[in-house]
Amino acid sequence: MKLCKRVTSLLLVLSLMLALIPSVYAADNYTGKTVVLYTANVRGDVDVYAQIAAVKADYEAKGAQVLLLDAGNYLQGTAAANTDRGLSVYALMEAAGYDAAAMGPYDFVYGDATTGYLWHGNFYKYYTQAELLQGCEALTYAKNGKGDVTETRPAKAPAKFQVLCSNYAIADDNSGYYAFSANHVFHLDNGLKIGVVALTDPDTADDLQDGFLSGYEVCPVQTPEDTDVLVRLINDPGAESCDGAVDIVAGDKFTTGAYVIDNATKAVTGEEVTLDGKDETVAALADTVKANADTVVGVSEVILDGRDSAGRTRETNLGDLVTDALKWFAENEFEGFDKDVPVVAIQNGGNCDNSIYDGQITQTDLLRALPFSPMGVGILYLKGSQLLEALEAGTSPSDDYGDACPGFAQVSGLTYTVAAYAPYDKGEAYGKFYQANSIKRVTITSVGGEAFDPDATYAVIADNYLMNGNDTYYVFKNAKSAEGAKYLNNGNGIKTRDIVQMYMKEDLGGVVGQRYAQAQNRITVLSQQPYENPYKDVKESDWFYEYVKYTTQNGLFVGNPDGTFCPQEKMTRAMIVMTLYRLAGEPEASGYDNPFRDVPDGQWYTDAVCWAANNGIVLGTSATEFEPNSNVTREQTAAIFYRYVKHTGGDLSAKAPLDAYPDAGKVSDWAQDALQWAVAVGLVTGSNESGVNYLLPAGNTTRAEAATMLTRYHQMVK
Repeated sequence: MKLCKRVTSLLLVLSLMLALIPSVYAADNYTGKTVVLYTANVRGDVDVYAQIAAVKADYEAKGAQVLLLDAGNYLQGTAAANTDRGLSVYALMEAAGYDAAAMGPYDFVYGDATTGYLWHGNFYKYYTQAELLQGCEALTYAKNGKGDVTETRPAKAPAKFQVLCSNYAIADDNSGYYAFSANHVFHLDNGLKIGVVALTDPDTADDLQDGFLSGYEVCPVQTPEDTDVLVRLINDPGAESCDGAVDIVAGDKFTTGAYVIDNATKAVTGEEVTLDGKDETVAALADTVKANADTVVGVSEVILDGRDSAGRTRETNLGDLVTDALKWFAENEFEGFDKDVPVVAIQNGGNCDNSIYDGQITQTDLLRALPFSPMGVGILYLKGSQLLEALEAGTSPSDDYGDACPGFAQVSGLTYTVAAYAPYDKGEAYGKFYQANSIKRVTITSVGGEAFDPDATYAVIADNYLMNGNDTYYVFKNAKSAEGAKYLNNGNGIKTRDIVQMYMKEDLGGVVGQRYAQAQNRITVLSQQPYENPYKDVKESDWFYEYVKYTTQNGLFVGNPDGTFCPQEKMTRAMIVMTLYRLAGEPEASGYDNPFRDVPDGQWYTDAVCWAANNGIVLGTSATEFEPNSNVTREQTAAIFYRYVKHTGGDLSAKAPLDAYPDAGKVSDWAQDALQWAVAVGLVTGSNESGVNYLLPAGNTTRAEAATMLTRYHQMVK
């Protein structure tokens, strides 16, 4: 995925052999030198900019021309950076004299490119990354009932430095939140041409963004040509090496340093940098930024996952933190509540709506993570059966919110299992959702460490938004309105995000630590029905048991009506094509021509053979014959898989020599490429006979062997 062209100056390659040994003490005279001064992983430490500005000025005073670069991860991490979504950081970087900066994964952490959020109305208060970079006009974004302007945002001049991100290009219409250049070549006054390219980890950035980068595509790195020196700003651990390039890597911690280039020879020498001074003008600006920063309410050592794709489908560490805070509040701070029964906390996972990143946590961060907390919290006494029904209706680990709910019940004080494979039994309509007609999916396994009792009474604490029956929590609404209901309401004074803030301070000592590094296994999501072996001729002790199980669970293989699988039965050509047809999702095949006279219409394999033949996956034994009932050999099976992967656009570049197998010489010429690929990716491992592995290319493929190959391939691409 990442391509690199050789830097044009061959001298650079030679110089780098000795150059990257750091020199602790800088020279006094840098006349005739160019200094590439760099930082990486600043993570919102705004005091760095005054220090780095002083280093730059010192190099310039000693005769150097300085290029100041950052390898990424500068827009998030402290209240000073988070409060205005990078506006102040951009100003500080401009004041310090940066020439270019890479987009690191943490520079994407606000999915809409702002700290604002549509649901609580301050989306326009902040500049998007594109506006920070390119500038924008003044904006009026709020008026009162009389039409008077109440909120404006000043015009923004374009940034004075380049922002680079080579891994991404706009693929289609996009919101315009982000803007960056693929690369840049600096033509310095001294005649040097220094190319700069940024390598951002696309997987990490996209994972942090949860789909906000869907308007962009990952593309090959575009390396500038005709440069004297190529500098790569790397925050992608998978970046490939590039001959002759100077690499600046953003690791887990703050990094700074310099590379000194001899203008005449292009030789490059690494040099350590000591940040022991500061530029007073930049320092004063940093002090102002810190003074205007939002209130810090805690520090997180971990990323608390608030992505919709997580919170709406499974237990998350953010859900654990929020529900632990609610439970703690009920047991320690809720006025008027006497803990006489086990306490359970519930939070709709869809309401844990944005991640909280490692670093300082501000009130704005909590507001953004928990925007749907418009009310206070309440405690409601429920029977165990009512609690079970509330979870049944409120837990849908899928995106099909019309079936059940727009979220997923995050919990504290209980454990439960949800059978995601089972359909929700929709009862009476409840707004745009449905009440549960029966309990088919959720099983509560424990409450307060004890066995769940459907007849016992439990105290449930939750946001009053849920207590009032919103989303799918009709059980709460009905229980509140029932005669003799026991419900305690703390009013609207203390909201869920306030309770999280209190919990962090009072119980966690202000630090969300490794305890919340991962979700805590309170919820088990079963994606498949527990497997019950349907085959009387397949035992758990058989070497192929797990492969038969996997292909059966995933609908790739079916057994016989008499309850057998026939693992040693030889696969026919029709069978192998049918399994790949299922693997492809059984695409529509009615429009394909049938070239074979021995493949009648209406057979169980007809559509599969027509599909495979028309897509180049199988060939006939002649122009008009397919021989569906003929046995398929091992090398034929590998070739059919090979053509299937080619049809799907998969990677066929892997090749392994076959000479380790004693019978490699028996492989047909037409099957060489297919078997070399199949061995390289582990699809074929050979057949062990008396301690020796054989390919047996002309041997027939059994159903057990076909199930093994299908499992390995399916798991490889899944």
